This record gives sequence, structure tokens and C-alpha cells, in this order.
Amino acid sequence: MDLNKYLEQKFEQANSVKETFDRKWYENLLFTYGHQWLAWDTIQNQYVGKPGSDFLRSIRVTSNRIFSTIRTVIAKLVGQKLSVSVVPTTSEYKSLANICNKIVKNVFDKYKIDYETTFNVLTFGKSFTKCVFDPDAG
Repeated sequence: MDLNKYLEQKFEQANSVKETFDRKWYENLLFTYGHQWLAWDTIQNQYVGKPGSDFLRSIRVTSNRIFSTIRTVIAKLVGQKLSVSVVPTTSEYKSLANICNKIVKNVFDKYKIDYETTFNVLTFGKSFTKCVFDPDAG
């Protein structure tokens, strides 16, 4: 299999997986910032005030312990060095996983991906990072 086709296939596969999680991730982000009184409207295809309530005029007491907990955990995690590893799906990919581990370690060291990545992992359960290679950079 051509490497270019293989990478394109994996990229498309990753995009389709990401799309399945988008709505849940958005819900997690809303909860993190204290917007618990929303429901998914399938007609408008977005989050709206819960049915049966005058959402814009009603005042709801919200005790948001999620955000403060996430900030506490981030402070503890960022104080330590994050460890990221690529796990091969089969034994055939062990050497490829070792190469990917070196690339990921290099990217994390170079771009200092700490706070944003940790926040995304704690909020969404996953984190995606876009890495760009600049051949003209020294």
C-alpha cells in the first residue's frame, strides 16, 4: 500500500471518529463552564434551554464544581511532565510505534504542550494537536 494513500485513509478515519464525539465534547465544555441547563434540540441541531422553562428569564442556581476541580488537577499535572505514548495495535507495528513515540516526545518538548492539552484531556477525554512541519525554519 502506498504511504500517501495509507495516511489519507487514516486521516479520514480519524475525522469520522472525531465527528461522532463532537456533540458530547461540546456538552462537556458547556458543563465545564457552568451551562448545565441546556438540552440538545434535534430540529435546530444545537443546544438550547431545556424545554418547559423560560430559559432566558429564569434564574437557576448552578454550583459549578467541575471547572475548579479541573483547574486543580491541571495545576498538579502541569507541575509534572506529561507522558504520552503511542500503543501499537498489533506486534507488526511495534517499530512504527517507537518512531511515533519519538516524534510525539519531540513535538511535546518543542511546543511545550501542557496546559491546553491537559485541559482538553480532562474536559473531553481526548486531545488533538495539529503539528505543522516548516522545512524553512532553522
